[in-house]
Amino acid sequence: MKNLIKLIVFIGFNLLLFELNAQTSETDSLLNLLIHNTTKDTIRVNLLNKTIGTIYKTNVAQAFKYADEANELADKLKFKKGKAESLFSFGIIYKVVDDYAKSLEYFQDALNINEEIGNKRGVLNCWNSIGTIHYSHGNYKQSIEYKKKAIKIIEEIGSKSDIAVHLNNLGEVYRSQENYLLALESFQKALKINEETGRESGVAVCLNNIGHIKLAQQNYLQALEYYQESLKIREGTGDQGGVCFSLKGISEVYFKTNNYEKALNYALKSLEIAKELKYIDIQRDISLELSEIYAIKKNYEKAYENYLLYKKLNDSIYNRLNIKKITDLEYQYKYEKQQNTIEKQNTQKKNLANFIIAGIISTIIILFLLFFLNKSRLKVKQQLKIIDMDKKKLEVLLGDKETLLKEVHHRVKNNFAVILSFLEFQLMDTENENVNKTIIETKNRINTISIAHELIYGEFLIEKDYRFINLKKYIVSIASAIIPHGSSNKTIKINFDIVDTNLNIDTCLPIGILINELVTNSFKHVYRKQNMVSIDISIT
Repeated sequence: MKNLIKLIVFIGFNLLLFELNAQTSETDSLLNLLIHNTTKDTIRVNLLNKTIGTIYKTNVAQAFKYADEANELADKLKFKKGKAESLFSFGIIYKVVDDYAKSLEYFQDALNINEEIGNKRGVLNCWNSIGTIHYSHGNYKQSIEYKKKAIKIIEEIGSKSDIAVHLNNLGEVYRSQENYLLALESFQKALKINEETGRESGVAVCLNNIGHIKLAQQNYLQALEYYQESLKIREGTGDQGGVCFSLKGISEVYFKTNNYEKALNYALKSLEIAKELKYIDIQRDISLELSEIYAIKKNYEKAYENYLLYKKLNDSIYNRLNIKKITDLEYQYKYEKQQNTIEKQNTQKKNLANFIIAGIISTIIILFLLFFLNKSRLKVKQQLKIIDMDKKKLEVLLGDKETLLKEVHHRVKNNFAVILSFLEFQLMDTENENVNKTIIETKNRINTISIAHELIYGEFLIEKDYRFINLKKYIVSIASAIIPHGSSNKTIKINFDIVDTNLNIDTCLPIGILINELVTNSFKHVYRKQNMVSIDISIT
């Protein structure tokens, strides 16, 4: 079955590559043009290559002769497009004579030139042909790779009919892999395009192939519908080869569903056409099916007769396959050798390119480093000059700042002293006890702030850091400065247990004000009742 699939696809691929093929009148016309056009120019190269496309299956010797002439003339004229086409011609000729190794070699050479000159149609034909060879040898992964590349090129060119053909061929490769999901997807896409473009023969092929998928999936009812629809189109277009394939598919469906009468009827019709068209593979498969049908129907004479025919055809195909295996081995050897050579060359090129790139990058890096080092050296030198100038400016500014701070401190200190003096005068002039208490409390509060200022900017300055105050010294100074009114006959003792630490002015000032209030309230409420007052202040 797989050999049959390969045969169908192989024929389909070749029909795609040269649409000029098999038309006698066209061949005669091209030969006539060759005879009358003896000028050694690009026109003759093109004529030779086109003529090869019409005769390479029927007259191999003449095809080789024309290919040699086209190749030599293209070299002489430096006509790269003609050179690529002549190499491609050699490829298809060698494929016909089953020399796949040489065929693959010529297709690859043609591909290289077409890629170099940007000939998309030439690249497409080469990829398709290389994919065909891989497919015929069971290298489905490589075949799919090249077929996908070919489809991408066709999409760029914009030929819908070509896209449909290649999608159908890609589906055949997937079917050979038994990847029915992807095969069905490819066939359905091809069917849609063929329906849009009105290409009946393409529609019939796709329907028949979808029938194969449904048959393999044992969806016999749908398989039958697709085969019958395909048969109807092929009978209408007079495609006898297609009719033969569709009849065979319908016969297989009926055989699988145990409808042996109809299976026999369609198998006999398919066999008759296969004999006329000399489709040996189909004759063999149908003979085996007929043998099984006749055996079921207990017509053992017919069963034996068809089995003998099957054996005869199978032996013929087997001998042909043995010959093909020998050419396959040569193909495989040369293909692997070619791949190894290509990989080795690519590795060498890659290593050389990497070495050159590394050298260039290293040189650029060194030059950049030297440039930046020199630039950095000059920049550092310039910055040192700027830093030196800035340092001198900062020294001047710091001196000015010290002077300004001293002046501000002196004025603030004087202001506090003036305020405290006014309060003291007010205290001396007032005999009202309540007013005196209020003045003293106010004086103590202002004194709390004044002491903080003195500690920051005065003799308690900590290493010229104007942000911090020693908490212990600050609290001791505040508490010691609070003397209650009329305390000459009283004994006052204040005990301190305060952690020796430096705190931010924003933290110390509220603490100082709080201590002032607490000590003042202590004097206010305890002072009159006792001759001796003892206050403990603890902050840990």
